[in-house]
Amino acid sequence: MNPNRKPALYYDKFPDGAVSCQLCPHTCFLRDGNIGICGARKNRGGTLLALTYGEVTGSMIDPIEKKPLYHYHPGSRIYSIGGWGCNFKCLYCQNAAISQGESPTVPMSPAEIAKQALQKDSIGVAYTYNEPIVAIEYLLDCARAVRKAGGKNVLVSNGYILRKPLEDLLPLLDAVNIDVKAFNNEFYKKMCGGKLEPVLENVKFLAGKVHMELTTLLIPDANDAIPELEDLAAWIAENCGRDTPCHLTAYHPSYNYNRAATTEAHLKNARYIFRKKLDYVYLGNVSIPGASDTVCVKCGHTVVQRVVFSVDSSGMNPDGTCKNCGAANNLVVK
Repeated sequence: MNPNRKPALYYDKFPDGAVSCQLCPHTCFLRDGNIGICGARKNRGGTLLALTYGEVTGSMIDPIEKKPLYHYHPGSRIYSIGGWGCNFKCLYCQNAAISQGESPTVPMSPAEIAKQALQKDSIGVAYTYNEPIVAIEYLLDCARAVRKAGGKNVLVSNGYILRKPLEDLLPLLDAVNIDVKAFNNEFYKKMCGGKLEPVLENVKFLAGKVHMELTTLLIPDANDAIPELEDLAAWIAENCGRDTPCHLTAYHPSYNYNRAATTEAHLKNARYIFRKKLDYVYLGNVSIPGASDTVCVKCGHTVVQRVVFSVDSSGMNPDGTCKNCGAANNLVVK
């Protein structure tokens, strides 16, 4: 455990030495020695500690499309870092080795993170892999250092955070991808150990304030019923705008969940449902020709073509508009 752990932000203290964490909707009540659901915050003598501050389990240069972000600087690369811990307990977690327990780490200061990012042909830093918000203190310090150095900050998150820390973080963010895991609360309760409503409220709050894309992993017979998909697409269109890029990705058996993988046919049908309400819908974790391309909403011209993480953006103008008709397609390029 990090010997340099530091006092955490966002908690209430009680006279008997207990604390209540105010980072996420779990609001864990912790007596002396107790650790929160996320595994990353501990009460020691009435002070809440950030156990994972400065700890990095992995870092690499990724295509921005891997986050996934398809409408934010297409074809660019970004320095990506992760820590350990998560405030969800998803049965099907794809990164359980770092999200559900301590993992080997390398210490890196926020200044080192910013320096590494801008020395590696990167536009900035993506906070990803595990759930970044459980290390909010480190996230804030890194984001400030990266912003000061002229880089971009990208957050890949489950969106399970209380409003005050999210408001503090927002001015430092340039783009986010929020994982909307389902559109029913029972799924969140049974499969993730959380609640749906706080995620929806945060998505609604972020809409229009920062470039945002949404991702939903489709799990057969769990969160992929046609009425649920129709309702989710309609909610996104109404609360975020029909030009919100959405990623529907294929589930594969992982961690403690062994249901059969999502089929390509099912993904295509889900995309058909979403496209009734939303302009930009992409399929992930599969190789389906054209399923990752950005097509102009006005003229149908292929603006950005993607094959795995190979990107051809010759169909757009330098300002991100369609080269064929000049229409904007919610593409951020500067």
